[in-house]
Amino acid sequence: SSRRPAPAPIARVIVRLRYLDQDFGIASVDAEALEPGRYLVGGDELNAPGNWQIDVVTRRQGLEDAVVSFNWIVSDGQPVRPVLVSNEPWEASLTLVAAVLLLLFLFILGLTRYFSHHRRRQ
Repeated sequence: SSRRPAPAPIARVIVRLRYLDQDFGIASVDAEALEPGRYLVGGDELNAPGNWQIDVVTRRQGLEDAVVSFNWIVSDGQPVRPVLVSNEPWEASLTLVAAVLLLLFLFILGLTRYFSHHRRRQ
């Protein structure tokens, strides 16, 4: 049979936090079990803006720790400024460009129909 037995129950989940922009050491926090498969970490360990490495360690009795690592960026709390393309109004210029393009399209369409109709008569 290729069926695997169910994994051992989770004994403990630990979250390790390491600030990458300076050496603050590693903070280890035990996650609180909310329900099977869901854990919560609360606190103010992510208290510095910048780059963090987070390791989530899952411990099961009789097995090696399972560790998953990922990077996390904490913002500095300042609102993100929108990208400013121009501080000048574009509506009038874009309306003029759209009108010119429409007239050019209609002119080309008219020429195409004229020559198409003119060739059929010959």
